[in-house]
Amino acid sequence: MLDWGARRSAPIVPTLPTLSAVLSEEERKARLAYWIRDMRFQRRLTPPGLADLVGVSRSTVNKWEAGDQVPSMIWLGPLATALRVDPRLFADLPPIPPSAAAEYLVREAGESGIEEGIRRGQERRARPVPDTPAPSPAQPTRDGAEARE
Repeated sequence: MLDWGARRSAPIVPTLPTLSAVLSEEERKARLAYWIRDMRFQRRLTPPGLADLVGVSRSTVNKWEAGDQVPSMIWLGPLATALRVDPRLFADLPPIPPSAAAEYLVREAGESGIEEGIRRGQERRARPVPDTPAPSPAQPTRDGAEARE
């Protein structure tokens, strides 16, 4: 007889096929676009060259690599053959590896943004405060004409 209490307390660890269901549609598009582009670069193919091997137009390959469009099931077999990869790769896409260049750009943008904020704050504090209030703009009267002082 099964002990259901012990079975419920065991942690559920998702396997690779179920992890793909957890990804958002945008994440799946981004991963697919990255891996198509990366595999094409590794095979030293141009977008027109890959398009010829798969049997689609160059603009279709560009849309796949930009993440604007997802290849239909019909094209996954020829795409896998052209890129010389296992077609199962498209079912469970590995995460996009971190890029040292991207991390550098993000870090530099953050640091320059902080420095810019500090500089603007110091400029505001350094401005002299006027002793007299600025004149008020002319205010319209009830009939729509501006009042003169």
